[in-house]
Amino acid sequence: MTLLALLLLLPARIHAAPDSAAAPAQAELQEIVITASRLDLPISKTPFAVSVLDTKDLQGMSKTIGADEALRSVPGLRVENATDGERVHMYIRGCGVLTETGVRGTRVLLDGIPLNDPSGFVPDLYDINWSTVRRIEVLRGAAASLYGASASCGVVNLETQRGGPSAAAVGGSEYVGTHGFHKAVGQFGGAAGPADYRVELSQTRGDGYRVHQNFFGSNLYTKGDIKLGDNVRLTPVFAWTRYFNQNPEGLNLTQLGQDPSQPNADAVPKNEYWRTERVTGGLSGQIGLTPSQHVAFSAYARGTDFTESVPGSVAHSKMSSPGGSVQYTHVYEGNEFKNHASAGSDFEWQTVGSYKRANLGGAIEDSNDIARQSIHQEQAGFFAADSIELGEKVALMANIRYDMVGNRLYDDFDSYSSTADLSGQKNFHKTTGRFGVTYSLMPEANIYANWGMGFLPPSTDQLVNNPANERGFNQSLSPSGSQNEEIGVRGVLAHQRFSYDAAFYHLSTKNDFSRYRSNNITYWTNTGLTDKYGVELHAKANPVTPVTIQASYTYSDFRYENKNPIQIVMDNPADVRSIYKGSRIPNVPVHQGGLDVRYDMPRGFSLDFGADAFSRVYIDGANILPESVPGYPLLRAKLACRLSNGELSLGVQNLLDRKWVAFTEPDAGGNSYQPGPGREIFFNVAIKWDVARLEQ
Repeated sequence: MTLLALLLLLPARIHAAPDSAAAPAQAELQEIVITASRLDLPISKTPFAVSVLDTKDLQGMSKTIGADEALRSVPGLRVENATDGERVHMYIRGCGVLTETGVRGTRVLLDGIPLNDPSGFVPDLYDINWSTVRRIEVLRGAAASLYGASASCGVVNLETQRGGPSAAAVGGSEYVGTHGFHKAVGQFGGAAGPADYRVELSQTRGDGYRVHQNFFGSNLYTKGDIKLGDNVRLTPVFAWTRYFNQNPEGLNLTQLGQDPSQPNADAVPKNEYWRTERVTGGLSGQIGLTPSQHVAFSAYARGTDFTESVPGSVAHSKMSSPGGSVQYTHVYEGNEFKNHASAGSDFEWQTVGSYKRANLGGAIEDSNDIARQSIHQEQAGFFAADSIELGEKVALMANIRYDMVGNRLYDDFDSYSSTADLSGQKNFHKTTGRFGVTYSLMPEANIYANWGMGFLPPSTDQLVNNPANERGFNQSLSPSGSQNEEIGVRGVLAHQRFSYDAAFYHLSTKNDFSRYRSNNITYWTNTGLTDKYGVELHAKANPVTPVTIQASYTYSDFRYENKNPIQIVMDNPADVRSIYKGSRIPNVPVHQGGLDVRYDMPRGFSLDFGADAFSRVYIDGANILPESVPGYPLLRAKLACRLSNGELSLGVQNLLDRKWVAFTEPDAGGNSYQPGPGREIFFNVAIKWDVARLEQ
């Protein structure tokens, strides 16, 4: 669909309301309020590592479809894009690093609605149009005591643009680029009295860098902000997503050297792919009871239809996922004392109906089921949090939470077969807590420290991939638990032209998860104890008014601490390899850094230049050096021209056309490497109109 057709159906790229979050990052710490803490605290009183991205930070994106572009400046966080599209793998501080796709151990919120299922897993980020996100908060470190099992290592809280300020505005944007890439966005919105609204429709497609990497998707997203008097604010949202992505799978070292754009030998004959269709409706809001008391709430329902074709089978799943939360907060302010006290609960359910049939080739399914089952899940969490400010310098924060996660599987295969009934259940519960303190030594140095606990039960995907049978739960899996100690400092210098944040942490995890492949199927196991030591640095400078410089660095020393060697499953019996104590966790670079420079030139022109660098990673816990992926840098640039009613831009990714590997994974057959794209060029044109002015 062309941009013109989109505009006729549903125009796009609204002229958003003035955004207070778009102030420079060197603004006073007191002015930056962190909502992901569930207590709406200024960052100077928040005792854990936090990154805040605003509209200006996101302007350097060229492709605008993946989290890897939007979040690349956040230390401690890594996004791997193995498909050159929107299907990504994301983790904070190594939590869920060996998950094949999606997000584990991180709570993801979009306009107040969680994207996680009851097990804490986010299968994809397809609902997010990164070009219309206005603000992102990334809370790094154990936050399970705030959000439960889904936040063992952090929270990503996203807020999209609002409608207004005019009564109605329309616009559109069109992106075209290398490898057949095309994205069209249409948007309409405005304000009327106490309410504003925004509706967007987008379509994306591309051939991808590799053979059998085609993708296409459509999104509809609507959002409103309604104020009823001075005490009630409501934010209704509705989202519809349809996405298809072919899967070229990983290559071995020989194939990688021959032609990195080729697919795995099974990908085309078996027609491997993912297909997702999802509908989400939700309402979040806040009700003021008194000037010092309010209740925040959310309620949502999500329905998903998912199909995956792999060499051995084609699997179909239908998921129904309702949920909600409620939280009461009381704020007391005295002369030298301020207290935020809060308590609440989260409830989530999910019903999954699935069946699987043999893949006869080309994703053509056999007529007989090899598995048919349904899963019922529920998660309930109850929490309390308190923040005490003792004057201007000292603040304390403590929170505690109890979580219950239930999984029940009903094996429907035996209803028409003589095979054994593999119905069963796996239930988990945990109490977690966190304590932190901040000390404002001076405006230039705000010191913080905290101790927290994490809780990560097996995800639905991990449970149903049963190495003992095509059906039933993997009964051998246990939840992982962790403890996190962290100390950091943040501040502003040089008359607020320089801001910085430095965090140092230790994360010890018991029963951490690891993955392996056997017969082209991915399975999970617990690997005992892991130890993670890390350093996260970020700085932002505005040396002269037109120039903004950001730099980030992450040091990750992540190792296995198992007492006995753990043998790695390999297809070749002669290939014997094990995970030993002190081995590095695979797929994690020890060093990761980024640099972004923006120059706002006269006449509306701007130039963004960026660089990302990663050190060597190992493909599995055996840490075999010849099989590892060497480190690499990637350069990018974007030139934009802002006009009175729009913008033109030209962006280049992988400026030097470097060969690199976007994703590695443990693979029993050695197909561990998914190469990234070479040089990619993107052109964008965006237009916007104020309808009221056009009518005059």
